[in-house]
Amino acid sequence: MEESFIIIEFIKEHRMDILKYLAIIIAVLFFYILFMDYWPEIKMMFNPATRGTAIQEIRDHGVVDAVLLIFLLYILTLIPGAPVAVVGVISGICFGKWFGIIINIIGLSAGNLGTTKIVSSFKGMSKKYKDNKYAQHFKNLKHPLLGLIIGYSIPIIPTYLVSFQANQDKERFTSKDVKIATVLGSVPISVIYSLGGDTILQGSFKKLMVLLAIIVIFALIVYFMVKRLVTDKL
Repeated sequence: MEESFIIIEFIKEHRMDILKYLAIIIAVLFFYILFMDYWPEIKMMFNPATRGTAIQEIRDHGVVDAVLLIFLLYILTLIPGAPVAVVGVISGICFGKWFGIIINIIGLSAGNLGTTKIVSSFKGMSKKYKDNKYAQHFKNLKHPLLGLIIGYSIPIIPTYLVSFQANQDKERFTSKDVKIATVLGSVPISVIYSLGGDTILQGSFKKLMVLLAIIVIFALIVYFMVKRLVTDKL
């Protein structure tokens, strides 16, 4: 009886870590399945004679692989510091820019909503995130909903931090607001990831220049919008 109590207390105390490691295991499994499914085409890519055929066959993969990528994005979004960008780029490589964008938006939006649910379920997380400098910044935003959208669109800002802020400020954010913010916030970065993957596969210098221009424009827009949000000039 006492051993059972100790185990239960241990699980309660470390449930976030348990969830994290479980998500990592699932993510590795999904990535392995995906990798093995594309392994024949990957080998063909190293042969100049079969590279064109490999590109065509990579793009011919169907719904199962698309669903795997969506679930992989969802799971990785739940893991702080996980390489979400890598899978976002893989979506563009495997399905092209347009389908890749759709896959990324669905996966990232679902993952962001998932982090919001997790943050609301784990009270102990408030101590970890409430004193974070980004959290203090969010509290001072004059236009919180737009700030939330920007927060979800910038990879360097931890998703858990943005979700924590959305959960803390329930007076300012309704459930509908958070859902809209997660979708809108995932769009620009989904486009960049997918275009990046498509550009890598095509090997086009022109497309690479266009992608770099989009990234620079996006970064400038985010920079000036954040400055204006803080100074209340919007």
